[in-house]
Amino acid sequence: SCLAVDRHPSKVEFDAADVFGGINQELDKVDTENIERMRDSIPANMRSKYPVQCYPLYSLILALGRPKIDFLSLDIEGAELAVLNTIPWDKVEIELVMIEVEHSDKAAIARTMTEAGYKEWKNLKDQDIIYKKN
Repeated sequence: SCLAVDRHPSKVEFDAADVFGGINQELDKVDTENIERMRDSIPANMRSKYPVQCYPLYSLILALGRPKIDFLSLDIEGAELAVLNTIPWDKVEIELVMIEVEHSDKAAIARTMTEAGYKEWKNLKDQDIIYKKN
């Protein structure tokens, strides 16, 4: 399923650029130039674009009937901060959150996670950071 970058379901264009695939949407605090360069490195015969329905992460958590999550990993090519900002942190129980920060504003992600009640637990070579609930 596609994770929405807003607090409501939405339809977006997905660029299936092999391992660099992701939604085609302008997002704040994202290294869009680098993401576009990576996607453009994929040969045309290995790449397609199509519409997808996206849902807020919280909606998917509710659909599972289990608001407690032990480990959440977000590696969504620059959309991490936007998805984190859709989560009503007071209504979910997530112990560990691993976030790819390579294409995003690390400081903005750190602020969001601190405000949500998390602290940095492990930094994996500045590409992924694991946050733990305080």
